[in-house]
Order: sequence, then structure tokens, then C-alpha cells
Amino acid sequence: MAKEGHPYLDARYAFERLFGDLARGKRSWQSVAFIALLLNLVLTAGYVYLASQHKVVPYVVELDALGEMR
Repeated sequence: MAKEGHPYLDARYAFERLFGDLARGKRSWQSVAFIALLLNLVLTAGYVYLASQHKVVPYVVELDALGEMR
């Protein structure tokens, strides 16, 4: 007597074989995109912080009597 599979389970396994890899691939790309988004936000916040810092460095130049640089 041959063992027959259940039609519902056979169809489900076939579906999972066909589309399971696509679903896992989609999830991995979503994870990578989310991590890239978080990294981008952190870097943008860092650049905004650095741009908001006012740092003035005086540059002293000695001039002679005619106003020319020595």
C-alpha cells in the first residue's frame, strides 16, 4: 500500500519551497535597509552637532611699517 500525502500539506510544502526563499530574502534586505537608515541618522546627527560648534582660531600675522607681511 502506497503512502499518500495530504493534498493541503503537499500544496503548503510546495508553496514554501517556491516562495520561502523570497520571503527570507525580503526580510534580510529589510533588515539591512533599516540598519543603514539608523546609521545614516546617527551620522547626520553627528554632522549637525559638529556644524553647530563655533570654533574660531585666531591667525596672527606680523606686519611691518608699510603694512606688508614679514
